[in-house]
Amino acid sequence: MLFSNPRTLPALLLCIGVFLAGHRWYQLEQMPPYDAEEVELAVELNYALDLARAQRDGQPLPDAQQRLDDKARLREEIEAHFYGKRNELQTQIQQGIIAALIGLVLYVGVMVLQRRGVIR
Repeated sequence: MLFSNPRTLPALLLCIGVFLAGHRWYQLEQMPPYDAEEVELAVELNYALDLARAQRDGQPLPDAQQRLDDKARLREEIEAHFYGKRNELQTQIQQGIIAALIGLVLYVGVMVLQRRGVIR
């Protein structure tokens, strides 16, 4: 009996989409902002740890070009970690908005069809 009214499913989709977008937006706003200094500090600290491990294991120290390449690789990994969650939340916000818009279009379509007498 819950879905006997044709407006129920579009209204449910609209509500879920708005809730999802709002909740993910709230989570995005609560995330601490990252700045370039934090990323640089994380790169330097992680690289220093990698060098210390390499020295402890008896591996030769890399040359200048290898150090730059390693730091660039580390920077990419750290930025992906820092900004990955933020990008994921933004994607989920967009998905919620799209679901809400689809629900709204379906709801208006059902109302128009009911008014014309096509469906009850």
